[in-house]
Amino acid sequence: GNQLSWPPRRTCINTHMLSTRVRAVAFAVLLPHGSCFALKRPRGRASIHMQVGGAFPSAERWKQHLLSEPPPAETPAVPVLVLQQEEYADWLAAQSDERQAYLAAAGLSTFKDDKLVLLPEKRWAFLTKNASSLFAFSSLPSRLPTDATYALESSLPLPPTAALSWGLGCYSFDACKGSLTRKRNEGAPPKFASLVVPGACDATDTATALSGTFLCRDLINAPAADMGPAELESATRSLAAACGASVSTVEGEALLQGYPQIHAVGRAAADARQPRLIDLTWGEEGAPKVTLVGKGVCFDTGGLDIK
Repeated sequence: GNQLSWPPRRTCINTHMLSTRVRAVAFAVLLPHGSCFALKRPRGRASIHMQVGGAFPSAERWKQHLLSEPPPAETPAVPVLVLQQEEYADWLAAQSDERQAYLAAAGLSTFKDDKLVLLPEKRWAFLTKNASSLFAFSSLPSRLPTDATYALESSLPLPPTAALSWGLGCYSFDACKGSLTRKRNEGAPPKFASLVVPGACDATDTATALSGTFLCRDLINAPAADMGPAELESATRSLAAACGASVSTVEGEALLQGYPQIHAVGRAAADARQPRLIDLTWGEEGAPKVTLVGKGVCFDTGGLDIK
């Protein structure tokens, strides 16, 4: 897991690989000079292993922002009108002169992707080039006021990924925040706005995809001092135990037999941070096989002497 900023712009998730045998192979290394950094964790960070990695993140992190039932009648959901590029010109032409002038003043006399505007009748309009894009609605949970619940409206069918897109926008990495920050946030407004899940969205598929994506993001965002090769292996084994998969590893000096390059780039690490190859296999033995090979650079000081 590279320590890179999140999110990457595209993520492909398949939750229907039930008849496939999947093998995921990754080598986890700390690149040269990693051993010169102290491994002692700052105060308040001891609990990070309880919040990062493991089998899957708690569904409470997104469940509160994806509602299966509409709110009470006294506090109805605020409509968000979804307008796609292909329909915007016709929709705009059908509006009153006053409405067209209002939208022109908002800079929307022509279609502009990812624009959000509050209409006079106190509902929102959201312009998107393609509502089926995985990240089409991901910006809305943090852009809309969080003291209300929202419902998507559209003259075109909403895609089955709409709830997943919203949920992906409800991610935050708080594992490194101390108890004072958490206490200060008690009673504060929600961090993200909530959505009444559209009927076209499958709750099980959405939860499965969010569980896997949040886990990957947590592993990526975890600081290098807390997510070395051994911790990445531990997270892999927890995942395997939860999903009925098997895990084997090749570590340290054993890499010289068959994997000398993995050993070469990680051998400067301390004894507790030795490089390793992690091999996870899941699925029926006779099923069609898919093998994924990845590189898990837990810490990289390449070029540190000239930066």
